[in-house]
Amino acid sequence: MPFIKKYRPLLILFAVAVIARVLFFYTIFNGHGQDLIDSLVLSDGYYEIATNLLEGRGFSHDSMPPFTPGAERMPLYPLFVTGLVYIFKSFWAVLAAQIIIASITPLLAWVIAKYFLTNEKLAFTAGLIMALEPFSVYLSTVLLSETLFTFLFLLGMNFCFKYLEEQNLKNAAFTGFYLGLATLTRPTIEYLPIFIALFIFWKFRKKLSGKLIYQILTMLILFVLVLSPWFWRNYSTFNKLFLTIQPSKNLYMYLVPSAVSLEQNIGLEDARKQFLEEEKKQTSLGIERVYAPENQSFFQKRAVNELKKHPRGLAKSLITTSYAFFSNDGYLTVLQHMGSLRDFRLESSSLTMFFNSPVKLLKKTAELISGPGTLIISGRVIWILIAISFFYGAVFYLRNGPKRKSAELALWSITYFLAATAIIGLAVNARFRESIKVFILIFALYGMSRIYDELKNFFLPRAEKTKIL
Repeated sequence: MPFIKKYRPLLILFAVAVIARVLFFYTIFNGHGQDLIDSLVLSDGYYEIATNLLEGRGFSHDSMPPFTPGAERMPLYPLFVTGLVYIFKSFWAVLAAQIIIASITPLLAWVIAKYFLTNEKLAFTAGLIMALEPFSVYLSTVLLSETLFTFLFLLGMNFCFKYLEEQNLKNAAFTGFYLGLATLTRPTIEYLPIFIALFIFWKFRKKLSGKLIYQILTMLILFVLVLSPWFWRNYSTFNKLFLTIQPSKNLYMYLVPSAVSLEQNIGLEDARKQFLEEEKKQTSLGIERVYAPENQSFFQKRAVNELKKHPRGLAKSLITTSYAFFSNDGYLTVLQHMGSLRDFRLESSSLTMFFNSPVKLLKKTAELISGPGTLIISGRVIWILIAISFFYGAVFYLRNGPKRKSAELALWSITYFLAATAIIGLAVNARFRESIKVFILIFALYGMSRIYDELKNFFLPRAEKTKIL
């Protein structure tokens, strides 16, 4: 059939993605005693918010009275969950919707990869990895916002890449609209449209026109308009104009303890406990006050002052976070959700242990050599190799690639996510890379193809000479 022949890659990617997710959740569901809620729900508060909304208690993270209005999570994903449960009366609808969205995302990844790569097999490989990569599969079967966020973010970036090729109002408007929806899902990219606007102005500075300025302003205005209901909700609820308390909370609760941990060579949890106990003595404020919007400026200043006392720890944290951003596979989380290795813990990051406690790291690695732990070791090795190929491919793509302007923007987006992740410190995991994973894969596959071609050119002439002799 012509339709199947024309869309065969898309149909294959979609089918593979759906099958992988259904089989994975079937395993999880049985492992959790066929309890749907236990299989879906993690400790990120989305279930509590959705339940409170359904019960008419408002947008609150609390599981018991007084149901204080929440200021940490963004609204779109909880509303997405609430709407589906309200209509279909079951969380099965949320799971089905996430599997469908997560299975469409590899198709979107394939479209973006085709835009960057002239080799269609490489583009299909990028989509296939997005369809089958274990951590991506896992994220689509639990109540986390990454699946919806990644889909909306890639939609926005796809229109942004189109805008770099064809500057028109439609591409600019859809860029702002979808990036706005993505920000309403996760606040990570709240400043990214500003960087995109500056990037476009710089790239088109020699042919800057009123039309282009109007289009970029439209993108930014639409982005802000999409966010405006949430700005208004927070202002009317807390008498303060903001999106989320996450930046200041993460700075105080994660980055400072990470700096202390790395400077004093103690575990992250021990460092956090030590820091918070000292803070409680000095400020007389409990940990619950960190979540109050009116205290954010206060805790931000406290965090900055504390970080100034630990410059070496902060520098180590930034290096460790950068390494983990590219190399963390997340497969331990996947296996623990499946019921394996639930007692396995590392005192600190593998990079820190490599330098400070190599013997302990070897012992921990030895624990993983047999059984399901081999997935973690192989996953870490694979992602380190992908990271190396990414950097190699990025350099050569910027020199010779067909879409260099868009490649620069994609690389700046990766840099933006890396910088935004730094505030998490040692708590960084594979979730923070999920949304720009396809960009990393595109440059990594380009790098691998170059390495393959160079090796072939190096060895093939020798083989031919040997054959002739």
